[in-house]
Amino acid sequence: MVRKLMSSLLICSIMAVSSSLALAGSQTDWSSVESLVGQEVAVKLSGGTMKYGIMRSVTPDSFVIQVAGAKSLTQTETTINRAEVKKVWRALLFVNDRNTGKGAAIGAGVGALALGVPAVAAGKGDDQVDNGLAGAGFLLGALGGAAVGGIAGFFSKKKHKKRDLIYKQ
Repeated sequence: MVRKLMSSLLICSIMAVSSSLALAGSQTDWSSVESLVGQEVAVKLSGGTMKYGIMRSVTPDSFVIQVAGAKSLTQTETTINRAEVKKVWRALLFVNDRNTGKGAAIGAGVGALALGVPAVAAGKGDDQVDNGLAGAGFLLGALGGAAVGGIAGFFSKKKHKKRDLIYKQ
């Protein structure tokens, strides 16, 4: 029984390691970047900066992208050396997604802490009234924070969106 269990665990771990190595191998292949000519891409450089644009040409040592601005494609083409590239994704340009849900979630957390923690600290004893005030503080803070965060998120837009990872160094 123990021998079968150990054999099964060993087989599963070998399969997991080999599948992760196979995925990692496919993402380190420069030829996958060469297949992106004419497509929208997102590139993370070694300095941490992101570039969005359309892939215009690829050589074994570099590639050229037409840079995407905030509202439209610019006429600027940038050559990026392969040594500077950390990751390359397919991308969607100019999606203009609003961040309402994300803003509401962040606002709810901040609001709950902002009103809930002082309500707990103000509680004097272990009675029902103090627990009710603390719960009401968390609830009101979460609702108020979600409202403010949702409104703030509505007015902030995400301009470009990364899709699937194609290459990483």
